[in-house]
Amino acid sequence: MSASPLLPPWFVATPAAYELAKKTDPSLAFPLVVSTWATLFAITYNVAKAARASAAHPLPAPTSAPPSSTSDPVAAPADLARAHAEEWANKFVSTVHALVACYGAVAFFLHDLPLMNEPVDFGFLPSDLRDFFLGTTAGYLVFDLVRLAFYTFVAPIPGANLSGPSMFLHHVIIIVGYVLGVHYQYGTFYMALFLNNEVTTPFLNLRYFLAQRNLKSHFSYKLNEAIFGLSFFLDRVILNALILNHMRSHLPTFWLVMAEKGVPTAVGALLPGLAYAHGGLQLFWFALIVRMFVRKAGKNTAAAAAAAGGVGSPSVVRGPPGTGLNWKASKVLGVQPNAPGKALRTLGMDPVANPKAAAVLGLVNREE
Repeated sequence: MSASPLLPPWFVATPAAYELAKKTDPSLAFPLVVSTWATLFAITYNVAKAARASAAHPLPAPTSAPPSSTSDPVAAPADLARAHAEEWANKFVSTVHALVACYGAVAFFLHDLPLMNEPVDFGFLPSDLRDFFLGTTAGYLVFDLVRLAFYTFVAPIPGANLSGPSMFLHHVIIIVGYVLGVHYQYGTFYMALFLNNEVTTPFLNLRYFLAQRNLKSHFSYKLNEAIFGLSFFLDRVILNALILNHMRSHLPTFWLVMAEKGVPTAVGALLPGLAYAHGGLQLFWFALIVRMFVRKAGKNTAAAAAAAGGVGSPSVVRGPPGTGLNWKASKVLGVQPNAPGKALRTLGMDPVANPKAAAVLGLVNREE
């Protein structure tokens, strides 16, 4: 199988084109894969963003306002439309990459595993197919880093939901690891195994798309959240632990032949360290997911208690600790501490000590 003669030599978008590029100039083959796929993802992103921006139906309020956002507290409608178009396109491209990465993880594993005849092969056996799919993911990460930097430092969009510092760290760790691994042909088997982590990404993005359709209270949204949390635990926690343990058990063997394979000692120590850092970052993200689920469960419990308690019920007015107003806000508003805002609106507690402050916090209608 050969690359298409209709495409320029710098456009390396397929495994066949990568094999041809390696024969032509091995030192440029991997960078060409990265640049090609970064370009493809950028084109897909801009097309998706333009299509979303031109949609006729109105957009709902943003799903969240992350701490990393540099936007104003209240964004203009035009800025919100731009923010939604940006986030929608980002989720779409992220899903496309996840599908490519998952396919690559399966394809390389089925192709390379029968070739692993010795323990040392897990660390040093080269594979063009494996390197190609690492290049596609590196291309996506380069595109996403440029996107994040552009909307963070160059042209911020008020109301945009951008990723935090942990995502920057995640991208840099992986890009550095891929470049060193492919250059020295060391550890790429484990790097490519981690591509399976992207199996959780479509569920994360589907959560956003369902929310955009105002389906957060629908069974499909709750089912998707459960699948996302479970798949994240199984794939990014349990399976990653197994991969890292396999790597750990083979590291002594790798060290015996590292000098013979031409791998510098610093690189030989750095790449496993980056793998452990990647695993640790997944644990950090999983802890955030668990915290989110716990908070949602607490809110649901409080809402159920409010619905069952009725007007004047202590369970409605006070609520569980940490879910309602703190004592300073309650003093200003003239209500009981820890009273959930939803419960106060349900009870119609009006007038309050400070109607203007209550209106700002959304405890009563501004018209009142």
